[in-house]
Amino acid sequence: MLTIVHEGNAVELNPDTLIIIEHATLEEYEKLANEDLKIDFDGERIYIHSPATLRHEELVYDILTVCKHYFESHPDLGIPTGSHFAIHLPNDRRPEPDVVVIPAGLISPNESTFHGVPLLVVEVISPSTRRHDLEEKKNWYMENQVPEIWLVDPDEESLTALYLTADGIYDEVSTTTDILASRFFEGLEFSATILFKE
Repeated sequence: MLTIVHEGNAVELNPDTLIIIEHATLEEYEKLANEDLKIDFDGERIYIHSPATLRHEELVYDILTVCKHYFESHPDLGIPTGSHFAIHLPNDRRPEPDVVVIPAGLISPNESTFHGVPLLVVEVISPSTRRHDLEEKKNWYMENQVPEIWLVDPDEESLTALYLTADGIYDEVSTTTDILASRFFEGLEFSATILFKE
């Protein structure tokens, strides 16, 4: 549960609640951003995510495990990490993807923010963040030409990959039953059937 306290009054929010603070400043974002909260910032709004559901976290864990195994064998290609790691995109958006792969060798282990364009991002869609993930955050990644954007939808049990092409546009592929392979990392693939197993 996420608890908000104001003037001595406390409110507990259910899992999968998204709080949006309008007209926010960078200073306010920096005061709130820490390893205990998952926060996105678009320069005007702060998006605070409440703790995720078990189903959401199991999917994140499964995807991150696949990525960890792959990059253990290909350490020079990138570093995968989870949802409490912030990205500072060139257009000044600051998302925290559920899973992100950043280029190897560009950040030290003690840093908490990657400045630049990640190589791959994965968003696991939650009911409370559906619009935010499928519209705002997806657009932030596309504006910065992230090579691969993966959207995992537990409600639809679908897996969608957006691949940046040489023409600078995205090729979108979705499945509910098949395996989708990365086009940026040869041999990295995700199976919709395995991800959404009962």
